[in-house]
Amino acid sequence: MRSLLLAFCLVAALAAPAVAQKAQPRAVNDPPPAFETTPQSAAAGADLFQAIMFDSGLFESAFEPMIAQVLPDVRASITSSPLYREATPRHRAALLAFVDTMPVILRTELTTELMTVRGRIGPRFATIMSEEELTGLAAFMRDPQTRPVLQRYMDAFVGEEQSGRAREPDFTDEELAPMEDFIDTPGGIALLRVGDRLSDIMEEEFDAATLRMQPRIESIIQGGICDALENECPRVLREQLGRT
Repeated sequence: MRSLLLAFCLVAALAAPAVAQKAQPRAVNDPPPAFETTPQSAAAGADLFQAIMFDSGLFESAFEPMIAQVLPDVRASITSSPLYREATPRHRAALLAFVDTMPVILRTELTTELMTVRGRIGPRFATIMSEEELTGLAAFMRDPQTRPVLQRYMDAFVGEEQSGRAREPDFTDEELAPMEDFIDTPGGIALLRVGDRLSDIMEEEFDAATLRMQPRIESIIQGGICDALENECPRVLREQLGRT
């Protein structure tokens, strides 16, 4: 789960290096200012997170490949377990049917947790970017012209995860043109100035989100296994779930 969250973080942070060489030196060298957080700027920070995670298409781009990579391992761990080997044919079928529901379960849990992160991260973004900068970067992330570039980065990240070989995407001048235009705006200058810090904040929040989600996911999986096994659910598992 953490790898899925960090994939978003990584891709969101890659836009700045792709066009950094086009920026004016002052955009990178000026010391980052500190901003006072207001309700409006915190809301703009939360909206930026929404734009990065969902409105840009990154969530959908990452979720299906990651599930396709993880689900076979989950299925294999179930079918090789003593619980499965000792289960009746009907209960085996129920266990496999439960595994098939896991993408929906994980999507729901992940989306719910990301909404929690959205509320936590907005004020943190607002300490490193102004409301104008946050709003501009959010609009850029939602721009349909931005999506193909982010998609290429996501595809490269997923390919690296699967093959173990890193490959930086190559972009045409036409593909980079909207990003080069954006870099000259307040939001673009801010992205170059605080892009690393933006990524650090997201990684910190994603690490905390993983810790919050892990026990919930484990409980859901244990409950699904117990439900599938019905009367064959082991007593120790029922006790862990508070079922007597």
